Amino acid sequence: MKLPPRQEWRLALVTGLSTGFAVLSPLPDGYYMPMAITAVMAGSYGGSYALGRQRLLGSLMGVAILLVCQSGLRLPLPLALGIALTLTRLLGGALGLQSGYKVAGFIVVMGWLVHSSNLSSWIPLRLGWTCLGIVVGLLAVRWIWPSRAIQQQNDGCRRLMGTIAAALREEGQRLGSPLAPAASPGERRRRHRQDLTQLVALRQGRPAAITELGLNPARQPLHHLWQLSDATFSLLLGTLDGLRSLPPPLLSPSALVELRMAEVRLLEAMAQRLEGWQTCRFAQDEPLPSLTASGRQAGLQSQALALAALRTCRELLHSPAFEQVPNVRQRQVARRLMLLEQAAEGLETMDRRWQALQA
Repeated sequence: MKLPPRQEWRLALVTGLSTGFAVLSPLPDGYYMPMAITAVMAGSYGGSYALGRQRLLGSLMGVAILLVCQSGLRLPLPLALGIALTLTRLLGGALGLQSGYKVAGFIVVMGWLVHSSNLSSWIPLRLGWTCLGIVVGLLAVRWIWPSRAIQQQNDGCRRLMGTIAAALREEGQRLGSPLAPAASPGERRRRHRQDLTQLVALRQGRPAAITELGLNPARQPLHHLWQLSDATFSLLLGTLDGLRSLPPPLLSPSALVELRMAEVRLLEAMAQRLEGWQTCRFAQDEPLPSLTASGRQAGLQSQALALAALRTCRELLHSPAFEQVPNVRQRQVARRLMLLEQAAEGLETMDRRWQALQA
């Protein structure tokens, strides 16, 4: 039998211990604590923090609406309760609560129908157990098999760098061996879909990582690095899809052979640049992932190689032999060169801005 992942073991362990504590506690209504823990504990600390905030705000809003509507509305119970629940949904939407309004509605219904005679004791107990459950859930996610969304985001960026580097090197090998068959349209779409799936998964995990950055994430250098990486990844994936759609290069004249070899060197240089960035490591006391000495040296060497190859490509385009090529092939060669230049410029831009963020 396949064991559940460690996050499920962590949830079961913490929920079981908290349930036992609530049962043994002399205070009533202890079951609200494991309920809060179950609702709060997500896959990462950032996600749990966001859920805990939603639940706490929803609880406070529900208590406020319950006290105001129960004492201020002199209407039949069904009508008054309907107005209170409508107000709960409207205020929840105004505050941007995605799940907290459900907690508020639960408090309004339970408080009005079940605990109307002992609200003075039930409300403090309800809020106290909920707050304790949120705190315990956050501590458990932080210290028991911790899963930090920031680390997951950085690891995802490194994995995608490796994927794109391998794809660039593969495209360079295809250009270096023009007799190799080109990928079919179905295969090209499948590869592009796989790359986009990896990028989308990285984007979906970013909100939780941004939550972990603190109260003002827009001022954090790491947030800007993620945005910069996202733009660079999108550019490179589009470049790869465009390169895969082009037919194999011509074997003559000799100027095109030289151009093709320059493009191969440029693709190899970009792959080396990404592999150099892939060696970056993240430390909790550093605002940004830092490149190791070997990774930084590899990046510098790749940059020099890429610039030399790019200059060679531009010079070959103005050679007289290029004018002998049919117009259709000229456009294909120009499109390939344009895609490679855009990708190289994107990597240069990311390198400069990364260095500026570290300054």
